[in-house]
Amino acid sequence: MEKKIDWVMTVFIILVIVLAFNIGQNTNERANNKEAYEQASYLVNNELDETKAKIAAKDSLIQRLNSVIELLEK
Repeated sequence: MEKKIDWVMTVFIILVIVLAFNIGQNTNERANNKEAYEQASYLVNNELDETKAKIAAKDSLIQRLNSVIELLEK
């Protein structure tokens, strides 16, 4: 009977260790995913800012060209 209890206790301990290891792995994966998401968000936001700046520069150029056209038409 005592051997049976030792065997059950050993299996239980192994299951607890495996469960703890899996929880640790999942936590690490979530941390890595969060870091990757933050890096991707940073890159997308920078690209968006650059695109907005290019659009603003083009709008400014269009306004200046329109002003020149108006002056030439007078």
